[in-house]
Amino acid sequence: MKMKKSLGLLLLSVLCLNAGAIDNKGITFSQLASDRFTLVENGAPNAILIDEQEDAGVMIAAKNLQNDFKLVTGKTADLQFEPGAKRMVIVGTLKSRYIKELVKSKKIDASLLNGKNEKYLMTVVPAPLKGVEEALVIAGSDKRGTIYGIYELSEQIGVSPWYDWADVPVVPQQNLSIVRGSYTAGEPAVKYRGIFLNDEAPCLTGWVKHTYGTNYGDHRFYARVFELILRLRGNFMWPAMWGWSFYADDPENSKTANEMGVIMGTSHHEPMARNHQEWARKRKEYGAWDYASNQKVIDRFFREGIERAVDTEDLITIGMRGDGDTPMGGKEGEDDKYVSRDKENMRLMEKIFKNQRRIIKEVTGKAPEKRPQVWALYKEVQRFYDMGLRVPDDVIMLLSDDNWGNVRRLPNPEERKRPGGWGIYYHVDYVGAPRNTKWLNVTPIQNMWEQLQLTYDYGVDKLWVLNVGDLKPMEYPITLFLDMAWNPKRYAVDNLLDHPRQFCAQQFGEEQADEAMRILNLYSKYAGRVTAEMLDRKTYNLETGEWKQVSDEFIKLEAEALRQYTALKPEYKDAYKQLILFPVQAMANLYEMYYAQAMNHKLYKENNPQANYWADKVEQSFKRDKDLCDDYNNVMSGGKWKNMMIQKHIGYTSWNDNFPADKQPEVYRIEEPENAVGGYVFKSSDGVVAMEAEHYFEKKDVVGAQWTVIPYMGRTLSGMALMPYTKDVAGASLSYKMEIPKDITEVTVHIVVKSTLAFHDIKGHKYEVGFNGGNVETINFNANLNEEPENVYTALYPTVARRVVESKVKLELPAPQNGLQTLTLKPLDPGIEVESDLTSVYAAYGNREAAFPSSYDARKEGLVTPVKNQNPFGTCWAFGMAAIMETSLLAQNKGTYDLSEEHLSYFFSNRQNDPLGNTPDDKNYVLGNYHVIGGNDHLAAIYLSTWSGMTTEADVPFPTDSLHQNDLTVQIPESKAYNSAAYLKNASVSKYSEERMKEMLLNDHAVSIMLYMKESYVNPDTAAYCYPVGKSNSTVINHIVTVVGWDDTYSKDNFLPVSNVTSDGAWIIKNSWGEKKGDGGYYYLSYQNPNISKLVSAEAVAASDQKYKNNYFYDGSSALSVIPIQAGQSVAAVYETTAGKGKAEVLGEVNLVTNSDNACYKIQIYTDLTDPYDPESGTAAYAAPYEFEQPIAGVQTISVPEVVLKQGSRYSVVITNSGIDKISFGVEAKSSYGNWFTCTAGIETGQTFYKSASETARWTDGKTKNWTARIKAHTRTLNQSWVPDTPVFQVKAYNSGYNLISWKKVSGATGYYVYRKPAAGGKWSQIADVGTSELKYKDSKVTANASYRYTVKAYYEASGKRYSGKYKTGDVIKAAPAVQKVTSVKSEKNGIRIRWKPQKKCDGYYIYRKKKGGSYQLIKKISNGNSSSYLDKKAQKGVSYYYAVKAYVKEPYGNTYSKYKSSSAVKRK
Repeated sequence: MKMKKSLGLLLLSVLCLNAGAIDNKGITFSQLASDRFTLVENGAPNAILIDEQEDAGVMIAAKNLQNDFKLVTGKTADLQFEPGAKRMVIVGTLKSRYIKELVKSKKIDASLLNGKNEKYLMTVVPAPLKGVEEALVIAGSDKRGTIYGIYELSEQIGVSPWYDWADVPVVPQQNLSIVRGSYTAGEPAVKYRGIFLNDEAPCLTGWVKHTYGTNYGDHRFYARVFELILRLRGNFMWPAMWGWSFYADDPENSKTANEMGVIMGTSHHEPMARNHQEWARKRKEYGAWDYASNQKVIDRFFREGIERAVDTEDLITIGMRGDGDTPMGGKEGEDDKYVSRDKENMRLMEKIFKNQRRIIKEVTGKAPEKRPQVWALYKEVQRFYDMGLRVPDDVIMLLSDDNWGNVRRLPNPEERKRPGGWGIYYHVDYVGAPRNTKWLNVTPIQNMWEQLQLTYDYGVDKLWVLNVGDLKPMEYPITLFLDMAWNPKRYAVDNLLDHPRQFCAQQFGEEQADEAMRILNLYSKYAGRVTAEMLDRKTYNLETGEWKQVSDEFIKLEAEALRQYTALKPEYKDAYKQLILFPVQAMANLYEMYYAQAMNHKLYKENNPQANYWADKVEQSFKRDKDLCDDYNNVMSGGKWKNMMIQKHIGYTSWNDNFPADKQPEVYRIEEPENAVGGYVFKSSDGVVAMEAEHYFEKKDVVGAQWTVIPYMGRTLSGMALMPYTKDVAGASLSYKMEIPKDITEVTVHIVVKSTLAFHDIKGHKYEVGFNGGNVETINFNANLNEEPENVYTALYPTVARRVVESKVKLELPAPQNGLQTLTLKPLDPGIEVESDLTSVYAAYGNREAAFPSSYDARKEGLVTPVKNQNPFGTCWAFGMAAIMETSLLAQNKGTYDLSEEHLSYFFSNRQNDPLGNTPDDKNYVLGNYHVIGGNDHLAAIYLSTWSGMTTEADVPFPTDSLHQNDLTVQIPESKAYNSAAYLKNASVSKYSEERMKEMLLNDHAVSIMLYMKESYVNPDTAAYCYPVGKSNSTVINHIVTVVGWDDTYSKDNFLPVSNVTSDGAWIIKNSWGEKKGDGGYYYLSYQNPNISKLVSAEAVAASDQKYKNNYFYDGSSALSVIPIQAGQSVAAVYETTAGKGKAEVLGEVNLVTNSDNACYKIQIYTDLTDPYDPESGTAAYAAPYEFEQPIAGVQTISVPEVVLKQGSRYSVVITNSGIDKISFGVEAKSSYGNWFTCTAGIETGQTFYKSASETARWTDGKTKNWTARIKAHTRTLNQSWVPDTPVFQVKAYNSGYNLISWKKVSGATGYYVYRKPAAGGKWSQIADVGTSELKYKDSKVTANASYRYTVKAYYEASGKRYSGKYKTGDVIKAAPAVQKVTSVKSEKNGIRIRWKPQKKCDGYYIYRKKKGGSYQLIKKISNGNSSSYLDKKAQKGVSYYYAVKAYVKEPYGNTYSKYKSSSAVKRK
């Protein structure tokens, strides 16, 4: 039974069709089954039954469904008005003929739809109508509910809502079936949900002109937009209005919207169902758009709009702004100049509201509250509202964002009570100050989600409208916006990325979804930093490397997108280019261009000839921008989207710049760059001066030899050498000038030269280095680069492999000259080639070689979350761990997390078995009340490596009331043990030193520390703290705080006299005693404080970003126990793959714990273990072990090359000490810590093992020593059962009469199928089934000279069933020719004539000759397969010869020859 169940799951995962659908996943399949309803059989779709009198919009959707079936099957589904088939799809509203019959006969439950808004029910009904055996019924509460149900079926059969607007291909299907059941998406959370086509020139207008030949959007255009909106379950639209008039341009527009079921409105500044262009086109006739002076004309204008809309569902905008979306009587971008008129304008607006409502009543004949209306609080209008301007309660109040995706205002609890409700006008496109944003989507996924969640939580649920510009390329944000409008609570922090993944699965297929989602998400993150129009050379900091980092991130992302694009099937490439590749390439190129401009300007100022290189890069990028847009407009999708990407975006200085086209950024060029050398002066930055070799201040050549730049030599820019090497070097030098702070007296100089061997002097080559006026050091850099036994492995091989020699020397600094120091390098031997990164001067502060800035404060970088209050509990350790985790997430731009200290402290002392069930008996025991006893963050880090937390404060709140008193009513269900909003990825743990603290702060921005803290030693005026220096018991610990920075200049006078502080300098610490203590919750801790210990910093990963979701481990408790692992010794963990529940998994991370710095590991993964007690009894995943170095002790997660794991198989992770003599490796064992904490370890045999370094050593079970090694494996579950990769193979023909097929090993495969077919065509025939012991097959059943094709498929076997992967057809291969015989050899007048019988399909012949006792020599190659003789004219008279002929055929890898048979001897006469 188990095997059958697993097989069913496998089929479901392989055949399930609608992986990208938002609702009702996993119900449609590409194969038929008796337990499913058949939609399509052998290419024939079911007929669609509909009431002939059905609503027009439902009828249009049904006809679109007909066409969707045609896209899928090639055949249009019949649309019928009477039952006429055994199987049908029945669609209709609740009031339509056939649905009413089904309700009456109780075949469907009308109560599920009655009184509902826009809800559908899709259900399989047996014998629904006479003559119909079974039907899929789609019933709607109203017309849009029915339409949404119809389009849900379209998605189920594989038609994306973006099939037209993004050219998403439809996968052909011959059979389709759907699981019998009832399905619905429920009701929408927001009543009106739609988009605003805005700022439509020149792109959308140009595309419409090209596509439809009109200067406006007519009903043909709008019908396509309406269909998209409905397929995305929207129902509302503001039409384009810059130069178009929806109502006036084409009277069919409004009619089409009403028929199709889309509710129209007019934008925030177009009142009373009138388009702005209707006024603008007749401005001379109408006069001023000024209600105070032109009320009569404007009222008539308003009345005409309501008369036209009276029989529609249109939502009426009321109110009024200035002419053309400006402040009343003002200009765009100058709103602040008209504040003085506010009260006057407000009185006028009250009059406008009154008259507009009167007109609505008069035209409709109904009370105005019966006709839905909306008032937009946009820009200055929101100010009017805040000053007291109001509309009647039935009117929807439309709020807005700030045009950049940040909501400006939300209703308070009292305001949320108004019956009309609230709406939001949101932007992903904007024209206005300070710059337009029209070209590309620059909205981060997380920002839109977060702001819309916020909006909905505040009761804004009547109208959501999104400004989408030209519609393209805003495909994804449109989808996200409308999906959230339907169900804002569907996505939370921990599953938000499911949405872009589902979107990508729907557009590109399930197998591409993960990578496409990752790229789409990173694109939205990177592009969201600044809009394309706002980007310029000054946006990022060049000096700190920020510019290069952000540019490199985009370039890397482009490479990854291009890699995926090239791997796609051709039919997906246009869609992928539109939705992912083009935006990534376009933005990456823009970043590269502005980075190049920044470099050009910087280097030009320095008179650096490299400025010209960067100028070229700017020009190339500018041209590439044009080429990318041209491809989008004219090549992609066969030119379907011509003009859609002609928006100017390079050259803005303000939002309304009227420049005619993109302008190349300004660049500067150095004239005669070959002469612009020398003269460089450098400044130190963060205590470092780094210089390229060719950036010298002065060079001195010698007679016959010059310093020569060797471009591209070295690790970065270039190298320099005194050439030629044959000349005397005496007197030659290179000088480098730099500015070093005056208080620095000693520096360390790093000199990097090429790893030249000692060709000139066996004793080695030397150079001198020193500062002018100071000591000079002589360095022999290659004396040990030889093959002497003591040098060959320790010096020679490692150095020549790196290709450079780096030497370090400490030098005292002489008195500066004019504030500058000059470093001079003099060669003492020829052949010294100075590399590009010649010299790094590290400022030595005190006795420390490592350089740190004098101060650092993570708060200034926005990397610290608010101060919290642990009162009344003793859980400071949990607050410290939460603080460093929260800082890590901020540093990754993941936003502000409020992590739950209570969750951590509770489950630390009440730990639960892990989700995979491997740690049932592992326990932590806090000996007392966990709120009181305390803890430390080293233990906490080990605990969090099990992924039991951390969750959010909202999920598990701190158990105190408003007065911070213990609230005993808070209960924590054990089911929440593994709730996690963020996981611990890495934790660095160290003893205290000033240098290590600063190093960890610069790496991770926050460090938790242990210390003794007593308020009586705090200076209340300065918040400075130090336990008295020299006081007894100075090592006692009672508290944990978080260090977030330092200040070397913090005065010792800030501390209390009792503390005995004698030197400046303090750590900036974040405490957990609330904001009222210290300096807003912060304190300053003296460097001299005597009891700082146990530094812990963390790298967290948001749960939504954790790629590998399964955590395999045996070490559930949190002891700090370690074992010594000597060099060459190994530890290992063995696991059984179970998390996938029938699906394969991929291992991609290994987690371990060590108490040693600078630990070096080799990691090997073994799969398919044959002996569960021998971790090496399986197949090694890597050709060579993966190597990793851990610089600081602690918890470490290591990304390793991915390894596929078959479900139910055993695998091992083997860790070998490849570096230092001994590693203190973390293990779980029974342990006690004083009178406050103990651990028990439920250790079993077969979990973890260890082995000595001896070649003959055997593995020993850790159970024998009562410990379990802390080795965890992180895997991800594949979305379908795994199949092996396609083998890489080759075929060679041999003259022994066989073809040899050989291939490379495929990870996880348990065997291989070999297939062959004639090259001219025909079916594949399996010729071999080969196990894993052989990676080749000899095909002896071939015909000489015959042409074949071969392929190899890998498979793996599980539960008696084989699963094979894909295959790739190999090149045509010809079998070797048959043995070639010589038929006759005869002496003639001009030589000896050799004859043979030609072979069919042979490509030519080789003729050989020898004398008696000699060996055959080739005398002629004949390239004609039909040849049958050859005259040997060079045979000597009177000499006897033997001859042989070899036939050959041409192969992809060369020629294959036949065997031969020698002729008898013949003498030339």
